[in-house]
Amino acid sequence: MDASVQESIRKKVGHEAPFETTELAAITSININAAHSLEGLESLHALRILIMNGCNVPSIGRPLQDMRSLVAVISHNSALCDISGLSELQLDRMDLQRNRVEDLTPLLAQANLMEVNVTGNPLNRHSYRSVIPELIDRGCRVIHSGETEWALGLRMSEEGIPFSYYESAEGYRLCRPGLRFTSVPELNHPIIPPEELDALLTENPSAVASLFEK
Repeated sequence: MDASVQESIRKKVGHEAPFETTELAAITSININAAHSLEGLESLHALRILIMNGCNVPSIGRPLQDMRSLVAVISHNSALCDISGLSELQLDRMDLQRNRVEDLTPLLAQANLMEVNVTGNPLNRHSYRSVIPELIDRGCRVIHSGETEWALGLRMSEEGIPFSYYESAEGYRLCRPGLRFTSVPELNHPIIPPEELDALLTENPSAVASLFEK
């Protein structure tokens, strides 16, 4: 079991491992921080809501693909890039702000999906231009990056720069999702205007990482 998953379960049941099967079966929601895998979640058979923050988990297909009670997956500031393993589930909500997801095609298999937030992901052109409009046409509420920040985020990804770019109330910000570059990816999101990031990507892409040092 991943140490972060175990710690989250400990907080839920109120004591250290080992955990009783009945205790695990009573958990319907869980909040996991800084996990490197989701090993251990398969024992939470009644889980309905999964919340992850700052996790280094590139794919969440296993162990979630057999969790039929799951209705919402929330992942912020994480290294998630592959959501194909969730196509067998019937989710109501997916909140994937500031991850590394490129392909949203698996969401088209989610007939019950009511709300999606994919702000700050380097979505490929098909996902941004075709999949999002199709989801909206189905009645799904989709929150996504605007054209400006999406294009720059995709450009960074194509340059091999694994950062997120998104718009906040204070301005356009960079984020280092996952745990590769920082132990607290939810913190230190420097503001950089689109024209400055565009110029930096043109002149010296490798210097983008130095923006987090200011």
